[in-house]
Amino acid sequence: MRRVGLLLAALMLCSLPAPAQEARIYQGGSGDALSAAPGQSVSLFAARLGDVSAMVLAEDGTIFTADRSGGRIIRITDRTLDGEADIVQQLPFAFDQPSGLALSGGSVFVADREGLWRLAGGGKSLTASFANANSTGGPHPLAVLLDGRLWLGLPVRDGSARLLAVDLQTGVADLIGRTSGRITGFVANDAGTPLILLQRGGETYLGSTLETLQKVDGPISALRIEAQSGAALLSTPDGVFRATATFAGLGGTREPLLDGFGARTPPGGIATDARGVFVSDGPGGRLWRITDAPEVEITATPQSEEVQDAAKPARPVLPRGSAIGRASTLPEAEGPQPTPRDEDG
Repeated sequence: MRRVGLLLAALMLCSLPAPAQEARIYQGGSGDALSAAPGQSVSLFAARLGDVSAMVLAEDGTIFTADRSGGRIIRITDRTLDGEADIVQQLPFAFDQPSGLALSGGSVFVADREGLWRLAGGGKSLTASFANANSTGGPHPLAVLLDGRLWLGLPVRDGSARLLAVDLQTGVADLIGRTSGRITGFVANDAGTPLILLQRGGETYLGSTLETLQKVDGPISALRIEAQSGAALLSTPDGVFRATATFAGLGGTREPLLDGFGARTPPGGIATDARGVFVSDGPGGRLWRITDAPEVEITATPQSEEVQDAAKPARPVLPRGSAIGRASTLPEAEGPQPTPRDEDG
């Protein structure tokens, strides 16, 4: 634990100029009138989650969210995996503005202003302290590596960001790199190394390393890439969009998936599984679920013979013989015409 403190203290010696931040204002409602794209459906999965600053999805379908302003971690359980939350439960631990969540080895890891914490076996223990790291206090995004370590994005008061790899057994943190800006999140990658999402000077950058970051269009608060399809799901201040992920970044036209959040409750974290796409709305304290809209089946209702007969239009009674009258384009026959017989004849 002492080695962690010495290493993080040494990071204070590396200073980079703080970039200017650009402010953008978005108009809208409070998120009560969400509109899904054609063919999609949106439903409320969970509410009263506070100021959702991070979320993580477990393999069994359980979702954990962090309430930054309330200092809480909330577990949302869907026991039947039918897309409806069964239990929304606050874990019995308090945190100082939690902003990072990760799952590894059956433990829940939480990053707050004080350090990196492990929740396991009904208890809470400190894995690494931020006391001497010169941290701004957050956010501190987390991501799990294949070797069992955690990537930690550490914001420093000089306006720079540190990328650390923390050994979960010893608590030792290795400095991977530093850059100007602020690491706002990580994107899961099947190759084992998460992609880095960084904000710098009002612009968003994405890359597998700090040295290969590439600028992407528009502000992005969260990103989820589906490796098999190459589809990318993005949370932006304007809503949730679908795009195509390539080696060069995010390509193609962004197709709207969900909008109507509003400036006060913008979309945040994204998670996906077989139940659909889960999106949080930050200070709105809600978790939304996007699925394919069910197809509407039109079926005929069986009717009795009496109802069917009553519904049929009355059939006109026509004289026997030719039914072609003066409206026909055929010329009338010459000579005397046969007299129509009575119906009874």
